[in-house]
Amino acid sequence: MKKVISFILAGLIILNLGNQSMVYAADEETNEISINISSRMGIPSTTIASGKTVNFIDNDGQAFYVPSGAKVKFTVNLKSSGSIELGYVRSSGSKLKTYSGTGKNHTATFTIGTTGYYKFYITNKSSGSVTVTGGSLTF
Repeated sequence: MKKVISFILAGLIILNLGNQSMVYAADEETNEISINISSRMGIPSTTIASGKTVNFIDNDGQAFYVPSGAKVKFTVNLKSSGSIELGYVRSSGSKLKTYSGTGKNHTATFTIGTTGYYKFYITNKSSGSVTVTGGSLTF
């Protein structure tokens, strides 16, 4: 019986490792989900409900390692006009808003002051859902 359970667990782990576009369930208190970016060049399509936040993390499931002085360009394209906020989350958990605006195309450019691990986020400030159709994150 132990061999069967071990075999099943090993199979599930292998299947899970091959999935590069994992979406993690929302924490009910923070109303956040995290989406892995398999390439730092592209933001995947996703729909964000009103008031919700999506964190983008590296393809290893962790925050991005960003050196001090790195210039970050975070671009988000929406299917239709919407009000969003862009920014980053420090390893301490504190958020820094770098952009807030309404429209279909949004860009934030900023410089990271301290070397560390960072998540980048989009918060939907619209009264309805917004659909991200693409974008980029470069540094």
